[in-house]
Amino acid sequence: MIVLGSGGHTGEILIMLSKLKLENFSKIFFIISHNDVRSEGKAKEVLNLSESEMLKNQKITFHRIYRSRNVGQSFFSSIFTTIYSMLNSLILILKTRPSLIVTNGPGVALPLVYIGYILKKLLILTQFKILFIESYCRTKSLSLSGRLIEPVADRFIVLWKELSSSKREYLGKIL
Repeated sequence: MIVLGSGGHTGEILIMLSKLKLENFSKIFFIISHNDVRSEGKAKEVLNLSESEMLKNQKITFHRIYRSRNVGQSFFSSIFTTIYSMLNSLILILKTRPSLIVTNGPGVALPLVYIGYILKKLLILTQFKILFIESYCRTKSLSLSGRLIEPVADRFIVLWKELSSSKREYLGKIL
């Protein structure tokens, strides 16, 4: 399961994915925010998926989920959209049963990560792993998503040495 954000998050993760051989995976679920109009097309373009056999055979599928909070949304109303997003994420995780979730920090990933983590602790998803790759632009401090996901991540990758620690793996500038 790969979470696409909008804009920079999608661009960064697609650069990383372009180096992988997607055919080596049995199923890939791309997750996109319900109101993101660009990421699916960008993913298909960058990964050359438009006429791909992987799409036709449903080895690669795109799923949309609701965001916890939209830009400019009040914190009070975000309580309700977060609950809805968590329920939406629960249904998607139970339906797809991913073994790995890969994210680089878009907010849409948070409900998925935490629902997956809870289901792992409840032994419902026994093979579930969380891979977080901090955004390339975070050179001095972690993003809010990074700070929230770090305690539950199985692997936490940073792209700048200044952010490395015992829990965070520095892999260098992989973009």
